[in-house]
Amino acid sequence: SDVNRLLRLNQPRFEQQTPTKYDFAKYAKGYLETAISPQTLLSELSASAFSASIRSARDGMTPKEFDQHLAESLTRKSIAGSIDFLTASLLQQDVRMAESNAHGFRNRIRYAFLQSFVVRGRQGDELAVSRIAASFGTAWVLNDWNPWLKKDERPSIAGQAGIIFGHYVARSFWTEFKPDIKQEVRTVLHRSEE
Repeated sequence: SDVNRLLRLNQPRFEQQTPTKYDFAKYAKGYLETAISPQTLLSELSASAFSASIRSARDGMTPKEFDQHLAESLTRKSIAGSIDFLTASLLQQDVRMAESNAHGFRNRIRYAFLQSFVVRGRQGDELAVSRIAASFGTAWVLNDWNPWLKKDERPSIAGQAGIIFGHYVARSFWTEFKPDIKQEVRTVLHRSEE
C-alpha cells in the first residue's frame, strides 16, 4: 500500500492482509475504558493542573477558573472521544494505535506521524476520517456551546480542530516511544539508587 511504501517497514499493522470482521463490542469496551476511566480523569486533572500553573504564573488563575478549565478539558475529551468512536464504528475502522516495532529513529518518527492519519479499515489502510471528524466536530460544538468563555474570547474552529488533532499526533508519538521513555526513566532511577 502507499503507507507501506512511505514507511518502508515490514510491520504487521500495515501489511496487506484481509481485514478482520469489525467487532463493535470490543471497540465499545475500549472506548468506555478510555473515555471514563480513572486514568483518563487523572490524566486530564494533571494536564489541567499543569496548564493552570503556566497560566497562573503568567496572569493568575483562580480556583473557579481552574475548575472551568478542568471541565472544558474533560468535556473536550469526551466529545472528541464520542465522535471518534461513533464515526469509526460507522466506517468500521480500527482506530487503536500500536507500536511499529521498527528499527531506526527516523522510521519510527515517520510511522508515528503517519499513524495519526491512517487507520485499519474494511479496505485495508484508510484515511483516519474519525479523527478528522472528531477534531472539527468537537471544535464546532465547543465553539457553539462553550459556557465558560465569552463570545469574543472563543478561539477559531480551525485553530481548535488543529489543537485537538494535535492530541492524536501526540498520542501516536507517545504510543511509539513510551517503552523507550519508560526504560530510560528506569535506567536513570536505577543509577541514582547506586
